[in-house]
Formats: sequence, structure tokens, C-alpha cells
Amino acid sequence: MKIKKILGLLRKVDWVKTLYFNLKYFPLKVAVRLPFLIYHRTDLYKMGGKITFNTTPKLGLVKIGPHFLGT
Repeated sequence: MKIKKILGLLRKVDWVKTLYFNLKYFPLKVAVRLPFLIYHRTDLYKMGGKITFNTTPKLGLVKIGPHFLGT
């Protein structure tokens, strides 16, 4: 079951946008953990502000994209 989840994640995540978003908002040490996952068919524009965590960042802590909006 775990392999199925990993393969699904590899196909659905837009890795270029995910890396861009994480490197823009976090220092390299945090960004390499990929706390934000950006899925396909998600537009990134007017990006600004600051993001802080009250917990240790880990892979997929926050997921953004149509997959999680029910489409």
C-alpha cells in the first residue's frame, strides 16, 4: 500500500512548481524537506507574504492543488 501512495504522489505532484515554491519561501535547509506539495493544474501567481510553521516541516505537510478541491 505504501508503494502505491508513493507512485501516486510521483505522478500527481508538479515537481518544478513544488521546488520553486519551497525555495522561494524557505531557507534551503527547510526547502529540501518539501513541506508544500503543489499539484498539477495549479497556477502560482501574486506570490507574497511570509510562511511560518509551529512544527517541524516534513514532506507534504501542506498540499495545494485541484486534487484536494474535489476536481
